[in-house]
Amino acid sequence: MKILAIDSSGMPASAAVAEEGRILAEYTVCFKKTHSQTLLPMIDAISRMIDLDPASLDAVAVAGGPGSFTGLRIGSATAKGIGLALDRPLVHVPTLEAMACNFFGSSRILCPMMDARRSQVFAGIYSFRNETLDILTDQRPVRIEDLVKELNALAAETGRSLILLGDGGAGCSADPGGKDPDCGAALPGLSAGLAGGKGQGGERTFPEAGQCRGMTAEDGAGGRR
Repeated sequence: MKILAIDSSGMPASAAVAEEGRILAEYTVCFKKTHSQTLLPMIDAISRMIDLDPASLDAVAVAGGPGSFTGLRIGSATAKGIGLALDRPLVHVPTLEAMACNFFGSSRILCPMMDARRSQVFAGIYSFRNETLDILTDQRPVRIEDLVKELNALAAETGRSLILLGDGGAGCSADPGGKDPDCGAALPGLSAGLAGGKGQGGERTFPEAGQCRGMTAEDGAGGRR
């Protein structure tokens, strides 16, 4: 299965192509330009670099939020246009779940978060069990102070360390004793998490179509703000 993955939910814009769980190309830009200026040229650039035949794509994956309302609309419209033109299915991937999958197979509790402004973050809490991502707390907007209390209580209750990731984690620390070097680890290009492949957590494979939170090319990719 060959997949084009698109993420424009935050400040960085990312695009990647993966085949059978292997990243063939990835392009990430984190600069103050609108995603409408960068996304299509990025897709064109990686397509040229790997001599991609658009007809060889099996699906288009897109980050569905939470995140920037405008960014999500740009990513969704781009993915929908490509999906309609190629008659390929779209796969909606919740942004925070994709971020958590960068640590596939980790024994730690994972808390990806994105800055929602006004002392709030979009956050979810996850863990892996038998190579399955368990949703401990689904993604939602939450005040940073409340999230810190929740994470500290969870760490104390389970005795497990946590990994915080994403741009919302700068003011949040929930590592018991503050000795875990992985706590607050940074996230590389999110599109790799959408497409699958080898990342910080090891081998990741893209799920079968029936296992995805999927949508058709006629649907949009919604997000939260």
